Amino acid sequence: MIEHSFTDRQFTFIVRSVVPIEDAPLTVEQLTLEDVVLAYLSRSGEAHRP
Repeated sequence: MIEHSFTDRQFTFIVRSVVPIEDAPLTVEQLTLEDVVLAYLSRSGEAHRP
């Protein structure tokens, strides 16, 4: 998992996966390069998470 966020009505996870994610209740979208870079940059101040 690269990044996650939560609201009252929604969970958002940015994950790096080598296999397709095919789970009916999930909405899966490809990210832009900008989204991926910003997600990684937002982690730069945090401790490394496996």
